[in-house]
Amino acid sequence: MNAMRASSGRTLLLMALLLLALMSAGVLIQPPPVRKDNSAAQFDAVAAQARLVRILGDQAPHPVDSAAEDAVRDRLLAEIRALGFAPSVQDSFTCRSSANAPAISCARVRNIEFQSGSAAKMLAVSHYDSVPAGPGASDSGIGVAAWLEIARIAKQERLNARFLLTDGEEAGLLGADAFARDPTRMKGVTHLINIDARGTKGPALFFETNGPNADAVRAYAKDAQRPMTNSIMADVYRLLPNSTDVSVLKRPGLDVINIALLDGFENYHTPRDSLSNVDMRSLQHMGDSALGAVRGFATAPKNSGDVSLAYTDIASRGFIAAPEWAARFGLIAGIVILGFFLLERGAEKQWKAVAAPLVAVVVGLAIAFAGGAIVPALRADTYWFAHPEISRFWIIAVALAGLCLSLMRFGSGASAALIQSAAMLWFAAVGLVGSLALPGLPILFVPPVLIFCAGVIAALRWQCALRWSALASAIVALLLWAPLLYLTELAVGYDAPVIAGALAVVMLLPWMGVMADVQGEAPWRPIAAIVSGAAIVGLIAAALAPGNSAARPRALNINYVADTENRVARFSAGLADVALPKTLKNAASFKAATLFADDAQTYWIAPAPFEKIAAPHLTLLSNIQTSQGRVIRARLAMNGADSVTLTLPGDSIKASVNGAEAWFGKALSPSPAHLSCQGRACDSAEIALTLPKNAKPMTIGIVGRRFGAAPIADALIRQRPDSAIPYQNGDGVITLGRERLP
Repeated sequence: MNAMRASSGRTLLLMALLLLALMSAGVLIQPPPVRKDNSAAQFDAVAAQARLVRILGDQAPHPVDSAAEDAVRDRLLAEIRALGFAPSVQDSFTCRSSANAPAISCARVRNIEFQSGSAAKMLAVSHYDSVPAGPGASDSGIGVAAWLEIARIAKQERLNARFLLTDGEEAGLLGADAFARDPTRMKGVTHLINIDARGTKGPALFFETNGPNADAVRAYAKDAQRPMTNSIMADVYRLLPNSTDVSVLKRPGLDVINIALLDGFENYHTPRDSLSNVDMRSLQHMGDSALGAVRGFATAPKNSGDVSLAYTDIASRGFIAAPEWAARFGLIAGIVILGFFLLERGAEKQWKAVAAPLVAVVVGLAIAFAGGAIVPALRADTYWFAHPEISRFWIIAVALAGLCLSLMRFGSGASAALIQSAAMLWFAAVGLVGSLALPGLPILFVPPVLIFCAGVIAALRWQCALRWSALASAIVALLLWAPLLYLTELAVGYDAPVIAGALAVVMLLPWMGVMADVQGEAPWRPIAAIVSGAAIVGLIAAALAPGNSAARPRALNINYVADTENRVARFSAGLADVALPKTLKNAASFKAATLFADDAQTYWIAPAPFEKIAAPHLTLLSNIQTSQGRVIRARLAMNGADSVTLTLPGDSIKASVNGAEAWFGKALSPSPAHLSCQGRACDSAEIALTLPKNAKPMTIGIVGRRFGAAPIADALIRQRPDSAIPYQNGDGVITLGRERLP
């Protein structure tokens, strides 16, 4: 009995250590400290930060085509000239169609270019504009700061590189689109490195590349200091609707390295994206990573052909890569070896052992799915954002509980070696099946699988090799997978906890045999009860914890909305799918309602006194039938608005603003189409709308936005708690109008 208690104690200790390792995995991959002493050939984060301070000046938001952006651009050009370069400014008005919606965005953009060396085939990119709500110190001031310091080094080392600082990225990748449209500017470019940020801290992640990727991966890895990347990031990102400047610059045959910060999302696109929140360690890591990539591209020949690599860092301390086919073949070989081992053993309990890992996965995923459905239903706001560590805890506990419950039901009588072999077989099978959708996935599975298979083969002569290979493969799996759980939390949060639950369950499969070995003949029921109880405690804590805090505030814009035609005004305070803070709820008579005529979303709306505000409007210039359709030309008057959006019929064909043309797309009806224009150049712009030949007279909705809080909303804004913050466009004045066109 005492021996069984001791075994159970060791098992609980092992699970506690695994829980601690997974809870703290983010610490392992944090950027290294800032170097205090640098040689002339090293990236100097302190110097880079000093330039950024001078460029941002008073840290006013500087959206595209604004006076504040003019000031930032002037200071940026001065810094570039001080480094000995002769920058040029590409000034153009451009319009770009959205890839994800029937929408067109337009603005006047001013891209900045300069060059180190000659005949540069490498393009180094970042953007220098910000959203209206924040100063953009990290997004992407950190990219600008990094490239200027790297340009200093490139000039010193005579590296050939072109630097492109784009404008209008936040308004729809407009600067990059204007650059890509000019074939003379992209001519000869074979390598592209982009820097961006979706947060203000954490490691610099190499998250996107192009296919085939061998040249880009080797260039990144050649001189990488603390690499942070894996091919799964690139595979998953390829499936998402997210975009950066790379999205419009990328083309077949172009080697791409896209690097970004992901941590500190609570500051992203808010006033807190400021110099005080720029993590100097992140700037150091970003600069070192991008500089290594520049040197890698500059010194390595383009010779990969059509080879694509599966690759990953190892806890940010090492790097491995292999051709995708080789990684997949390694899993197939592992499955064959493990299958023969299980059949050769011929044990009475082998099929129960084979079932145990599958049951563990199913149970863990089922509980994670149920928890993800129940907890949000118990509250009217986000349940995880302020305290993600609570959700991380219960999801890991659920995964451990799934293993315990499975071993309790199916593990009795089966040897630890048999259970470990079955778990590794399922582990390899998951990697192989997953590779059909994510070609880079096997690299996270192959090392643990092959390490254990080596033990299986060695056990033909040394039986103890099985135990040690099981432990080694489990540790390697933890090193490879634990950071991925942390990065998944940063990328997608816990709105769908089944995603993190799946990762946790899969990464713990290699520990099943180790757990069974430690537990021995002791019963699993007490262990399962304790771990399941911990998961329940975590779920309760997630249901009770505040969804937002001063450290991690929710996004909540307060706008004054004036319907200028009906002379009705309202206050809006964020989306109605999240409960209002009590201070705001008590400050006005808020109700859930739609704000725009064609909007399916509801907002918190309260009555407001009407103030006469000049709204954007259109003046009809002509209405002509052409071979393409009916073309309506009109003049836009902004009347003080910083941006305007026109709501058009869903069968609209194309639009041009100031001569810049873009297409809405096909088969959009009945969804309305949207044409947006931002900045000073939109005032007095000539707009041409092409409609079908049989188009009927229509009413166009006109939404104008003035960035910056309305004085009439000051009393309401003062009631916004510290746990809420302006986001993206920020507080402002919105006017709703209509124009009837023939």
